[in-house]
Amino acid sequence: MQYMITYLIVMVALTAQAKKCENHGDCNSNWYCENEKSGNGTCVKMIKPPGACNRSVACLGGSHCENGTCSERCRSDPDCLVYRKGRHKYCTSGGLVTLVKGYCELQKNDEEVCSRHQECKKKRFCKNGTCKKAEEVAACTIKCVGPHLNPQKIKIGDLVNVTYSCTFGRQGPSGPMPIVAQLLSNRKIKAGSANGTSPLTISGEYSEIARGGVFTHEIRGEMKKCINNRKFCKAGERCILRT
Repeated sequence: MQYMITYLIVMVALTAQAKKCENHGDCNSNWYCENEKSGNGTCVKMIKPPGACNRSVACLGGSHCENGTCSERCRSDPDCLVYRKGRHKYCTSGGLVTLVKGYCELQKNDEEVCSRHQECKKKRFCKNGTCKKAEEVAACTIKCVGPHLNPQKIKIGDLVNVTYSCTFGRQGPSGPMPIVAQLLSNRKIKAGSANGTSPLTISGEYSEIARGGVFTHEIRGEMKKCINNRKFCKAGERCILRT
């Protein structure tokens, strides 16, 4: 059965290649008529960019034959989708449909020169003529206060009041971006969470009895699904009270 299927595919391909034509309309889709002016042409499969060519009609899609190669021509960004890795390319014409064709080129990385967001790779945008990742920041504050005249001094059994706050920010191509964040108390206890638009602040307070000569508490803020490096997505602060 598999042999028969392979045989039929080969025969169909050979029949398409051997098909005679007088013009390009006589050929199947993605094929063109070679030597059509002689009146005895043959249907030939079109060439995918950047394959070698001798004329533009041989090139697949909207590409043109330039310097012996099928170039990737376009009038707008969506035109690039027909080419290899088209989802990662942009049109040099400016993205809008224009009379003058541009070229499909790979999107740019961090710090490369750009003129619009579509020229930059995914999760990046064009700012001040340069491709950048989304700008993210996290900052936290914490305060621990004991019951005595000197709030930084405690005794075993003292009630310590802890207040904390973390603020998160994320800027993208169109301004403030969505944020999903959480706070961890002493790296393991969930102290708060929020989902909203930048900037986002999570605050809280609680009281705890000091059980030793040193009272320590840490708060850590984490922004989920970070675009930048991890160090830009987390922030933490610690307070320490001693006897």
